Amino acid sequence: MALAPPNLQPHDLLRTIIRIVRNWPQSFTPDNAYELKCKRPSCVAKLWSRSQVNAENLGKDARYINSDIFYSRIWEDTGQNPSNITHAYPMIGLIEDTNTIKGAFTTNGAQYSVQYNIFVLDRMPEKQTNQPLDPCSNRTWEQAGDNCRSILLTLFQSLSRMEWCQTVVDGDIQPAEWNDPKFLARQQSRGEIDSFETNGVPLASFLGPQNVNGTTMYNVYGDSDVGFFTTITVNFSECVQSYTEIRREKSYGGCDLW
Repeated sequence: MALAPPNLQPHDLLRTIIRIVRNWPQSFTPDNAYELKCKRPSCVAKLWSRSQVNAENLGKDARYINSDIFYSRIWEDTGQNPSNITHAYPMIGLIEDTNTIKGAFTTNGAQYSVQYNIFVLDRMPEKQTNQPLDPCSNRTWEQAGDNCRSILLTLFQSLSRMEWCQTVVDGDIQPAEWNDPKFLARQQSRGEIDSFETNGVPLASFLGPQNVNGTTMYNVYGDSDVGFFTTITVNFSECVQSYTEIRREKSYGGCDLW
């Protein structure tokens, strides 16, 4: 199969993060008595402002079922009832900040980059005196902050392993997307996919900077919040077709123009 050139659009980035979080492995205490839920993100949400963190259901409604910009593990596990939207913590949030358009008035297309405020937010429960051995219920604020930073670092490392890939499932060629070749190799060995191809282009080549500055903050949105906050820049794929070419060819060339 001929693999198309790599393409990164905003919905691709969020869809990839959601796939990572959906497949995030569980971890437990050494005696398997407690799941360490504080080390596994439960929600991904693109927000238009930080005020949405305190909004009911993060400002989401039934339109966000199977959405590329919102994922709630607890909501998905209970069938995504539109009348009972719910989410849990820790959550990964993304807020668009600065958009930079390069070559906006050129005839051969424009390239744009977006600066995202990305953060992991958790909420401290009241100390669980009836479950003294549950580490997540008895963390200090500093430990909770460390957990948030660790989740974000793991997310960044997972994104760095993504490459532009295409799979064949039951003889049908699937649309190319960003995926982990090692994960696809395991799927192939288990017979879950027929084959896959990658051109070796890493998702990390669209992301920056390499040295990311972050800050742990407490009581950000309430009296029990703790989170790790940072900023990244994403250089999205170039739209090389003019509007005239799009009308003539009736093709969008992978560009997210609408």
